[in-house]
Amino acid sequence: MRRSRSNRWLMRGERGSSSVEMVIALPLVLTVLFLAVQAGTWFHARSIALASAQSGARTSAMLNSSLEAGLSSARSFATDVGGTTLTGVTV
Repeated sequence: MRRSRSNRWLMRGERGSSSVEMVIALPLVLTVLFLAVQAGTWFHARSIALASAQSGARTSAMLNSSLEAGLSSARSFATDVGGTTLTGVTV
């Protein structure tokens, strides 16, 4: 009987500990999650920009092509594929 009273006292001392743990852990988990999403968006935009540059270079290097054709190709690729991911595109 004495043992059960001490167990109850220990359990009473830990009341609310899960709330405190959640207050500490939840912002950390959300921060990591949002950073992962932001990094994914950045890498996606970077790959679109690189593909746009490659498309423009490939068009410019073609036989009987010009620099203006390559610039136009890169610009149209960036606007078509990039959509709202890339803003303020300059070639």
